[in-house]
Amino acid sequence: GQAARRISWVRDKEKDKKKDKKEEVLETKGKKKNKEDDTPPAPVFRVEPEFVVMEPRTAYRFTVMAMSPGPGAMEEVLICNETLDKGG
Repeated sequence: GQAARRISWVRDKEKDKKKDKKEEVLETKGKKKNKEDDTPPAPVFRVEPEFVVMEPRTAYRFTVMAMSPGPGAMEEVLICNETLDKGG
């Protein structure tokens, strides 16, 4: 028979690392980087629900929301993971 599917959304960490390196290069060209400001930026996008178990032959509506700390173009990579729910 068919099994339920676990759907979860996560941020692409590799893309964030590449973006941070690119920003670091730009900062070294312009000004010295402040060591205190070493925290990663807050996520701009999120998907709700972040985790759901879907039964066979069903559909689900996911909502993508954004909250920007300032004006301008923003980009994040969100990955949808799907695994079989073995049940119990």
